[in-house]
Amino acid sequence: MRTTYTLLLLCCLCWSCDSQSEDALVRARGMDREPDFVEWFQRREQALLLKGIRDEVLADIFVDASEARLYYEKNPDQFKPLESITVREILL
Repeated sequence: MRTTYTLLLLCCLCWSCDSQSEDALVRARGMDREPDFVEWFQRREQALLLKGIRDEVLADIFVDASEARLYYEKNPDQFKPLESITVREILL
C-alpha cells in the first residue's frame, strides 16, 4: 500500500506539469492503471471540474456585508448551533 501512495505522489507531480516524457514514464510503468491511482485521479478530475463550475457561477455574485447581516438577522434559526452531547465513557 505504501508503494501505491508513493506512486500517487509521483503521478500527481507528473500530471501537474506538461512534460510528455514524464507522462510516458508513468504510463510505461503502469502507474496510471493502478486501482488506487485511477480512483484518486477520477476524484481529482471531478473536484477540478466542480471547482471550475463553482468559480464560474460565483464570479458574478457579490453580497455586501450589510446584505449578509440583514439575512442573518432575518433568519436566526438557520444559524443556531446543532445540539450535541459528549460521551466520556461507554461500557459494554
